[in-house]
Amino acid sequence: MRGEKETLACAHCGLEFERFKAITKLAARHYCSRACSDAAKRTAKEKTCPVCGNTFTVRPAQEAKGLGKYCSRRCFGRSKSGVDNPAWVGGLQRRNCALCGKEFRAHAGSSQKFCSQRCGVGGRRKI
Repeated sequence: MRGEKETLACAHCGLEFERFKAITKLAARHYCSRACSDAAKRTAKEKTCPVCGNTFTVRPAQEAKGLGKYCSRRCFGRSKSGVDNPAWVGGLQRRNCALCGKEFRAHAGSSQKFCSQRCGVGGRRKI
């Protein structure tokens, strides 16, 4: 004997059917037939891109993997740039060169002390 059966509703068409309990633990969604399973994989959802506002379609398999949030790689990249990036430390800052005193711009997270490679080499020689 294989065990007890339980009644489930098809995730695509809603039809009730019976499956062994041991099998129902293996999957998150259950379908009454292979045709319903295939049809559910082909149905796409309409979504709106949070970056540009365009509408696009996403298949359930993509959504289950965490994909389908943005309409393109370009919009994904835009969403992770600047302040929205977890590694953001503050953009460019104005600094003065440790050797010649000239003002230059460097990223906030960098340890850059010299305005150019020439001043950097000269500054290291003096140390």
